[in-house]
Amino acid sequence: MRTTPVAPAPPPSPVGPPQSRPTQGVPPGDTAPAPGQLDASALPAGYPHDVTLAQGGKVVVIHAEEAGCDHISAVAGEQTAQHVVVRVTVTKAPHGQMCPMHVREVSLPVPLSEPLGGRTLVLQPGP
Repeated sequence: MRTTPVAPAPPPSPVGPPQSRPTQGVPPGDTAPAPGQLDASALPAGYPHDVTLAQGGKVVVIHAEEAGCDHISAVAGEQTAQHVVVRVTVTKAPHGQMCPMHVREVSLPVPLSEPLGGRTLVLQPGP
């Protein structure tokens, strides 16, 4: 008796909606700084101050929105036994420059020399 080859059945489709990273809250794998551990009081209005910690606290991740021609950057500054300074810079387009009217979410990883641990994380405006 001769048999006809049968094509394998397609894999079952996943149940539920597709999985993605959340747009709010702490991303999977990251942690939030402890209450009172973040000092963003020196940042001007409109600067990002939404922060998570990645890689066991060795990377500070600044979550922000860039609009049009604006550009946001962040770098590690002074790192002592008591605190870590991260300098955040927002660069605006020159007056009169035409820019697209869109907003994009960015995550700015800032590596530290040692994990943050119990030190205070201080956000300051950049140069």
